[in-house]
Amino acid sequence: KDPVVVMIGAGAMGGVLAAALLRGGARLSIVDTDAEHVAAIARDGLRVANFADEAPLAVPATAAAPAPGSADLAIVMTPAYETANAAAVAAHVLRPDGAAVSLQNGLGNAEALVAALGAGRVFMGSTRSSAERPAPGRPRATRIDPTVVGEIDGAVRPRTEWLAATLSAGGMPTAVSTNVMGALWSKFIHNCAINALSAITGLRMGEVTRCDGLGDLRWEIVEEGLAVARAR
Repeated sequence: KDPVVVMIGAGAMGGVLAAALLRGGARLSIVDTDAEHVAAIARDGLRVANFADEAPLAVPATAAAPAPGSADLAIVMTPAYETANAAAVAAHVLRPDGAAVSLQNGLGNAEALVAALGAGRVFMGSTRSSAERPAPGRPRATRIDPTVVGEIDGAVRPRTEWLAATLSAGGMPTAVSTNVMGALWSKFIHNCAINALSAITGLRMGEVTRCDGLGDLRWEIVEEGLAVARAR
């Protein structure tokens, strides 16, 4: 029997993941604090541009937490600064043996979920895909790249295999990783070296590489990130 899934945070990347899961056959509902976004999904369905097609996907969406103990799996896709609040929602909505998974950017999300749920009820994921949300209820996939999910302890369990298979069936190629924490650190360091420089300078990635000194600075950021990862 497929799990009952709640997507906590379904804006840009969360909306794209929700659409993939729905296309893969998941029993899914959405919880999001953006009332306008939720209203658009409830009224018109979830419409993901540039992701297979724009046919609306019917999915229950609400700004309020679902009934307690009603879900087997909570997928957390809020901004990282909202993870603690999302973890409380997950603790409310999950059955006692239910689990939560995060595919968010950044570090610290795993720790926040484990603090709320316990280590055995949390696994993680990382995606190289990207998305934006130009309008309420209408996220847009800007790139579909490989995604991984995996257990914090490196084991392979049915829940990670189910999630990888369902996302893949819905159009987001996903594999099970035995080093998902390494994947999270890899993307974190990548984002530090690229996103931060673009934000500070106002330049696009390609422009950064053509500016004297910034290419060297980017590699220095990578080396610093790797040093922190090795020390950890």
